[in-house]
Amino acid sequence: AKNGSDGNGEQDKNKKQKFQSDWHIGEKIQADETEGFNEYDWNIAQRRAHGIVDSMLNWVATARHGYKIHECVIFGEGDYISGDIHQELRVTNEFPIPVQSARAGLLFGELITKLAPHFDKVTVYQVGADNHGRLNLKPQSKQKFANSMSYVVNAICEAITAKHENVNIVVSQGMKYVAEVAGWRFLIEHGDTVKAWMGISYYGIERERGREAVKRMNTDKNFHFQSIGHWHVPAWVSGTVMINGSLSGTSEFDHGAGRFADPAQVAFMVHPKHGLFNFTPFKGR
Repeated sequence: AKNGSDGNGEQDKNKKQKFQSDWHIGEKIQADETEGFNEYDWNIAQRRAHGIVDSMLNWVATARHGYKIHECVIFGEGDYISGDIHQELRVTNEFPIPVQSARAGLLFGELITKLAPHFDKVTVYQVGADNHGRLNLKPQSKQKFANSMSYVVNAICEAITAKHENVNIVVSQGMKYVAEVAGWRFLIEHGDTVKAWMGISYYGIERERGREAVKRMNTDKNFHFQSIGHWHVPAWVSGTVMINGSLSGTSEFDHGAGRFADPAQVAFMVHPKHGLFNFTPFKGR
């Protein structure tokens, strides 16, 4: 972002921040199995993804009446494909994982290409060590990103966006990465390392945040905010942890468990003095 001034004459470097995670491309959710609460396939995924980006660009255009916003920062947090990690996914996915990965990579590249003309700079922090993209049935820690179809998704996205001089993709080979946005440090990860208990594990998220904060004390890897996906329900926990939504929305499993969440991806603004504000989940239709 470039120097500008807000309505009070203060110098600012506002940045628009957005998530991309939990697309589950390839998953097929049937309306007649969710009582019509949701349905999902490749065509719906494309419509929702482009619609969300269009809505966010309109949101940015409105925000620019009060702030100078020159940079878009994207946190890529994995689970772009449905994968084959559960038996029911293997037999019900719309198409195999190589097709899922190719289409997810193309879609990711399309969305960045769509954003690029609207900003001086687009930075993507890619932390693709997830769970649905993995090639082993059992979760792994070593080579978690390299041995994942999310690696392929990112490679295709990089190839598509290489011609855009204002796009920079930063790839983390590990499960966690600290990115600096407008002077604020964000700890980025997928979120599947948080132990689940009774639905969304808010206590588990709080515990992990605490452990990470202690581990990083007195180092150059400390952080102000934590950003995760995986849990599919947009949330801002204790003012420090941001959780992204999912593009797929409520599945048959969620419906059976009495849970519901609209398909959504989150965006917010970051100001060098005031920090994070305008946390907004954009719903997919």
